Amino acid sequence: MGRIVLATLLAEAFDALQRRDYAALRSSTGVASVTKRSGKSCIVVRRQASHDRLANAMYDWARVAVQHDLKSRWKEHPWPI
Repeated sequence: MGRIVLATLLAEAFDALQRRDYAALRSSTGVASVTKRSGKSCIVVRRQASHDRLANAMYDWARVAVQHDLKSRWKEHPWPI
């Protein structure tokens, strides 16, 4: 995690981090999924109502993790690299 991503996370989501509220942090960053269910179908979509700076920071964090961390890369592509 870079210092800009960390600064964004601390500045924009300090209260959720301080309370250790994982659900609120996922909702505000846009990582939590939204499930729409009816009698016959179940659709899972990305949360659109999120904080833009936090969503961009999480995207950058995940992108860099996949590039540099073997465990994260394995989750992205489970075949041998």
